[in-house]
Amino acid sequence: MKQNLASPNTSIHYTLFTPHALPMPKQVGKREGWERRTSRYPDQSIVDAILGICEYGARIGYEDSRTRVTIHPNLSSAEEDPSTVTAEIISELKKNRLELYPDYTSLRNQYTASPLGLTDKLDGSKHRIHHLSY
Repeated sequence: MKQNLASPNTSIHYTLFTPHALPMPKQVGKREGWERRTSRYPDQSIVDAILGICEYGARIGYEDSRTRVTIHPNLSSAEEDPSTVTAEIISELKKNRLELYPDYTSLRNQYTASPLGLTDKLDGSKHRIHHLSY
C-alpha cells in the first residue's frame, strides 16, 4: 500500500513573521486580497502565515555568524548607471527611509548590507533595487 506523504515545502518549520507596531511600506501582497483568496483554503496555519507576512513582512532565515559587519558588493547593474542609484538613495534619505552612518566603524557587529542593483521599469527607465535575497 502506497503511503500518502505531504508534498515538500508545505509545512511551516519556523516563525515566518514577527508582529510589531511599526508602519509598513506599501506592499504587493495586500492582506485584504489574500484574505479573500484563501478564505476556503483547508490549512488555516498556512493562511495565518500568508496574512501575517502581508501585515508584518517576512522573517529571513540566516544560519551564519552574526558577529561581524558584512557588506556585499553591489550588482553589476548598479555600476552601469551609478547616477540613478545615487539619486534614488538621496531621495530615500530625504524621506527618512534610510539611515546614514558616518563610517564603517559605526556599524553594529551584526550589520549586513545586501547589494544594490538596477532593474528595468515598464517605461524603459531604471529603478534601484535592494537585493535582500542575495
